Order: sequence, then structure tokens, then C-alpha cells
Amino acid sequence: MSAEFQHGWYIGNICVSILYGKSIPYLSELKAAVLTRTGHAIGMELVIYGVSMRTLFRRKTQHRSKKDMFFVVFSTILLLCCTINLASDCFFGEEWWIVNGGSEQWFADNVSAWYQTWASAVNVLVQLLADGFLIYRCFVLWDSYLVVPLPCLVWLACLGIGITTLYYSGSPGGDDFAGLALQTSTAYLACTMAINFSMTALIVARILYFARTTGRMLANGSTRQYFGVIAMVVESAALYTVFSLMYLITFAIGSDLSALFMSFYAMFTVISPQLIIMRVVTGSAWSRTTHNDLATISFADHPVSTNVTSGSRTLNNTGHIAMSQTSFREGSVGDMTFETKHAKGSAFDVV
Repeated sequence: MSAEFQHGWYIGNICVSILYGKSIPYLSELKAAVLTRTGHAIGMELVIYGVSMRTLFRRKTQHRSKKDMFFVVFSTILLLCCTINLASDCFFGEEWWIVNGGSEQWFADNVSAWYQTWASAVNVLVQLLADGFLIYRCFVLWDSYLVVPLPCLVWLACLGIGITTLYYSGSPGGDDFAGLALQTSTAYLACTMAINFSMTALIVARILYFARTTGRMLANGSTRQYFGVIAMVVESAALYTVFSLMYLITFAIGSDLSALFMSFYAMFTVISPQLIIMRVVTGSAWSRTTHNDLATISFADHPVSTNVTSGSRTLNNTGHIAMSQTSFREGSVGDMTFETKHAKGSAFDVV
């Protein structure tokens, strides 16, 4: 392997180690900052996981739903898979550079070692979980089953191609960067990229649509958590999509930079779903009722005026509806006033 490939692999491992976490001396301050009071970097992955678990386990047992327990299991699986992948890459790098002096022959002989195959299997599992979760989040925002069937079919194709890729890359003499393993890996990455890009585009489009129809009616900043740039990047798993695209391009053209982007791609396959889960458990993420809730808030906070035939109807902030000289085809209705009570559960009183 070229020096550029080895540099990319080394820098990628270092960056992944930083993103994963270096030490956790103060678990009680996970939510406060990425740096602890001792100055040691915790790492994005461990911070996100810690905040999510702390939020979930602070709830009383009787208040935890099945969805909460799903998030606990799902997040823990992602963390364990990330840990296995990082440990495998670090051990492989140590054997390659320190023990064997960066020998190209050693790399060719051991790239399909059992622990590397194990790490590859873990990566496939994480990617399938992340893609499935992204499909689910797209369904939540659109609240329609029409966005589900085609991505699910592509997901099933990813499952089959991923197993085939593991077979070829894990066989004796197999290499992800050559032969049939290279071809199947490219097909696999293309399928996952299709899911990532389409789901990200649909989620961003949905959020922008809501921002135009609802967000502009609320000027008090209450929609920032739903329509802000950070919210859009996290909800759409944009970082996961960006790094998967960069890795696919460099891998397909045979660039040695693929070793660098491979590390970021593998890491953000874990971090992006974890970010979404953290927003969900802390109550900042989109749900299937968010749009209706925002519409209700905007209706309550702003006067609404509509014209009906030749008359007018006005709802003001005091809860009064005034109708004057309103015509309904043949005949007319005189001046009427409807008064609403602000008490919960009250109906309209006709005066």
C-alpha cells in the first residue's frame, strides 16, 4: 500500500479515537461539555450515549415506555459495535506499523484476518441498523407509509450484498480493495448511499416545508429546535450521508484517500443515529404529532382573518369570533358574536 493510503488509515484511526472518547473521569458532567474539568477529551460518541442513557434512566420505571427500552438496547448495540471496530483497527494498525514496520506484504497477508472480518461484519450490522433507523425517522416526519416500501426494498438488497461482501472479503486471500470483494463492496456502498441520500433529501424537504407553512407564523423562537440548521443536520443524518458519499467516490475510483474517509464514514454511521436518539429522549426531536402541535400553537398565538362570501369573520386574541353581514347564498345572517372560554374543555357560547 502507498504512503498516502497508510497516512489516511493512521489519521483516520486517530480521528475516530478522538470522536469515540479518550477518558471519562466525570460521568456526572456528561451533559455539560465535551471537555471535563481535568481537561481530558471525552469524545462525541460517549457523551451522546451518556446523555441519552442518563435521561432515560432518570425516568421512573413505570414511566418508561417500550420505545425507551428500544432506544437503550439500540444505542448500546451501536456503542458496542463501534468499540469492536475501533479496537480491531487499532490492533491491526499496531501489528502493521509497529510490529511489522508497515510491510505491504504483511498487509496483503493479514487484511482478511479473523478480527478484521469480525470488524467488517460489525460495520455491516451498524450500517443496516442506521439505514433502517433513518427510514423510520423519515416515516415519522412524513407520517405516511408511501415513503417506506422502496427504501425497504433497497435495504433488503443491502442485506444480501453485504453478506456477499463479507464472504468474499473474509475468504483466504480476500481483500476489500481488490477482486470480487471490491466489486461487491462498491455495489453495497452504492445501495446504502441510495438510502442515505434519498432519506436525507426527504427529511430536509419535509422540515423546510413545515418551516415555510408553520414556522413563519411563530416569531417567538419556539420553533428553533425544529427548524434550525442544527436540527436539520441532525434529523436528516446529513453528516452520515456526506461522509458515505465521500467514501463511496474515493473507494470506487481507487483513491488512497478512501482509507481516511472510511474511518469517518464508519464513525458517523454510529454517531448520527445516536444524535437523533438523544434529541428524541430529551424531547427536542420531531414526532408524528409535532406539526399538529405547532399548528395549534400558531392558531392560538395569532389572529386569523378569513373572508366568507361577502362578509368577514375574525378570530382575535381575546377568543371572540365576530361575524357581520355575512351572506350565505340566499338570505343573510345578521350580526352575531361567538365567545370562547379559555378554560380547558369548554365549548363555544352563543351570545
